[in-house]
Amino acid sequence: MRTLARWSAAVAVLVVLGFFAESGLGAPPQYTIQDLGFYQGGLFSGLGLNDLGQVVGSANDGAVMWDHGQYIDLGRYPGAQGVCGVDISNSGLIDQRQLESATDDN
Repeated sequence: MRTLARWSAAVAVLVVLGFFAESGLGAPPQYTIQDLGFYQGGLFSGLGLNDLGQVVGSANDGAVMWDHGQYIDLGRYPGAQGVCGVDISNSGLIDQRQLESATDDN
């Protein structure tokens, strides 16, 4: 039974690799994990990534962009609890969201 399971796994791998070769996609994409570190002593949460390697997210209740080792503070909206960058296009357009506190009007 173990031999059958091993052969099944080997066939599955060959089918996936064959798909990439036959589809003209070549080898599966390779990725690198990059530690973005801390921003002004706080954690940086990356939420959006573009093909240029730029990352947007939030740190210390503000929107931040990481661009090849440099952090750029994207500012805050007046009166907002916080702001976060949620996506970035390849042309550098950034989608930001304002965070508001929940209040009970009763």
